[in-house]
Amino acid sequence: MKNTGKLLTILAGVFGIGMSVNVAQAETLRLGDFQSTSHVVSLEGTTRWMFAVEQATNGAIKFEHFPAQQAAKSAAQLDAVNNGILDAALLGTLYHSEVLPLNSVIGLPGFYGTAVQGTEALQSMLAEGPLRDELLDAGVMPIFGFVLPPYQVLAKKHLGGVSDWKTLDIRTSGSTQAMTARALGSVGISIPGPEVYTAVERGRLDGVLFPLASVPGYNLQEVVSHISTNGSFGGYSFVMVVG
Repeated sequence: MKNTGKLLTILAGVFGIGMSVNVAQAETLRLGDFQSTSHVVSLEGTTRWMFAVEQATNGAIKFEHFPAQQAAKSAAQLDAVNNGILDAALLGTLYHSEVLPLNSVIGLPGFYGTAVQGTEALQSMLAEGPLRDELLDAGVMPIFGFVLPPYQVLAKKHLGGVSDWKTLDIRTSGSTQAMTARALGSVGISIPGPEVYTAVERGRLDGVLFPLASVPGYNLQEVVSHISTNGSFGGYSFVMVVG
């Protein structure tokens, strides 16, 4: 975790002493994520946080942002930080379930009811406990985390009872959500968000498990005809980490 100490030292200096950080010590961190800059997660999450840090440190910390998988694919963000390609990343924990199995349990149905409820619980678990320890063991320091609203199903046809799901190819976020698809008789296929539109349009997918907050960012309403509003097909967490 080569940059974590420096980042936290600068932040401690700002908030402990005041806006007296020497700009000559400025550090530019390479930050990656897999969302487009028009996605709500980027607009209200990554971009807003980078701006807040730059303002709070009086420019002592700046960022070079690599959105939309420019520096690394969704499932390679953690490796990119550990290998020094990136200094920081907004991880989608479900894409790293093999390394972060405890952090991936949030993908199971019924883990939380609302995004606010889930985020409050996640923040407390990132402050101390096994979720934080797992990230530290993976070589990164968690800075903050949040969750998306419970996942809904988007499909080309109405999906009601379990029989409607049989043998369908359903997009899931990682292996944890794939368990949900299998339990319904479907095949869970892990495809990164930026690639879902094309996969549905070309018939590779029959349906998609997705949070409604992310639908407009990928224009998925253009390629499906049915979207649930009262389902709860698991959740999804993002964690900002520094290497």
